[in-house]
Amino acid sequence: MRLLPAPYETRVFHFALLAFVLVFLAPIAASAAFYYLRNDIADWRTADRSSAGLLPPAAKHPEADVRVFSARTVSWRGINVSHSWIVVKGADDRAYQRFEYTA
Repeated sequence: MRLLPAPYETRVFHFALLAFVLVFLAPIAASAAFYYLRNDIADWRTADRSSAGLLPPAAKHPEADVRVFSARTVSWRGINVSHSWIVVKGADDRAYQRFEYTA
């Protein structure tokens, strides 16, 4: 029974630990620092929900259409979370219908 790992196992462990820190923890820490230093912490309750103008007016676009959108979420959750929704319009419809799942 070994009390200390072999040198090779130690190198593999250190490499895996360094990779985890660089790939996962460092971006989270950098983003958290950015939000803190920006000093305008966003809140989902006060987020701008106006149209971004990504779709042409439904009345001027007679064809049926299905579009899928995705955007970063508000605040620190936007580091690795996105919100997706689907917009559909039948032929000759005058408005789009938006479907999203929030849980």
